[in-house]
Amino acid sequence: MLSHYRRLFHEVLADPRLPDVVLLTLSEIRNQYAAFMNKAPRMKRNFRYEAHTIRNPESASARACWALSKSHALCLTGTPAQNKLRDLHPLLKFLDVESKGLNDLATFTASVTIPYGAGKIVKATELLVGVLSECMIYRPKGTGPGAVQLPKLHDAIIVPVYLTPAEREVYRYIKSVHPFKSHWAKIVRLRQAVDHPALLTKALHGGDIGPKPDDTSDQMRVLLDESNAEANEIIAQDVPLGTLPASLKKHAAIFKPTYLSSKFEALWGILKRIPAGEKVIVFSHFLTNLDMLAESLSENRMSYVNYTGRMEPSERAAALDKIRNDKGCSVLLLSIMAGGTGLDIPACNHVVLIEPWWNPTSRSVEQAISRVHRIGQVREVRVYKLLVKDSIEDSIIKTQDAKKEVIGGLLSLCTVPDVDEMRKWLA
Repeated sequence: MLSHYRRLFHEVLADPRLPDVVLLTLSEIRNQYAAFMNKAPRMKRNFRYEAHTIRNPESASARACWALSKSHALCLTGTPAQNKLRDLHPLLKFLDVESKGLNDLATFTASVTIPYGAGKIVKATELLVGVLSECMIYRPKGTGPGAVQLPKLHDAIIVPVYLTPAEREVYRYIKSVHPFKSHWAKIVRLRQAVDHPALLTKALHGGDIGPKPDDTSDQMRVLLDESNAEANEIIAQDVPLGTLPASLKKHAAIFKPTYLSSKFEALWGILKRIPAGEKVIVFSHFLTNLDMLAESLSENRMSYVNYTGRMEPSERAAALDKIRNDKGCSVLLLSIMAGGTGLDIPACNHVVLIEPWWNPTSRSVEQAISRVHRIGQVREVRVYKLLVKDSIEDSIIKTQDAKKEVIGGLLSLCTVPDVDEMRKWLA
């Protein structure tokens, strides 16, 4: 077996000492696409782990994976479709599934996307399910033969948050008055406004965030799709508050990091109710949120650790060790993009999501919860989602529900029946 990072991929496969297994990151495949295209020997098997990462058919990642020559292919993912039915096309093309021509994007669009959008839902769904049933096995978590039975994962608790009059005035200003270079920038700023006004300091002084509308790079597509706040957030808190717009100067106090916003107050209400001996992970898209929460926890003498992408690997390892083994440490502040995947933290059994995201099945949401609800967990798991009423977060939840109805309903039609169900069929 060879874990490959530095040698060119096609050179590795051309080596007479070719190993049985070659491990490649998606970024390596994408970066070496031009080098190995039409040069790499045919592989016997090609496994695409976290296959949903190539769901954009226009991305370099998808094109690079499609170019890999193989005899057999397998896609592994817990979320084959995240935003729309078209997410399935790149996976079908990677697998060389030719049924009904859905491995061709134009055919997929004409046969599925357009009819579904025109209201011909049954026709489009029946066609897609017919193809998927030939090539997909879908098992919801905790089902199927030999499934490990985990402690109960309770339904998420929606914690309603109501802005104060001053916070509401700031939110309205951002929504109706402040100019933005892109819709994306305005959406992010509205999301920040309902978290804590201190996040808006840069925007209120003429700064801006967000990608340019004409930026079609692969990296930017990922940014737009996953809300990579660690790369996107450019908060500047050292700008003097005296330059606030005249209409907001009377509310200068709420722009200070020490201010306890309505959402932070709701979070503290949850933290104070966590039973002694139990631990909680607090997820946020915005690093500045985590910084302010850290200060607040320190002031209240509550032991915590941070885990973000800006930390060194040794620092992150130390943080995980402390939350797992230090009985006095009860809170883990986690950037949702740094901690959405790859972590094993069953020491915690409470999860708080400070902000919602429009994709309910994205790795940043489902995987965040899976950090604690996994093998090794001995306690029941509870999830809390903070939601500011009468705000952009209401719209985000509606989008989540719509996507759950489309994608969840489709996958349920492809669910593998359990043994008892199959016995009923044969009775």
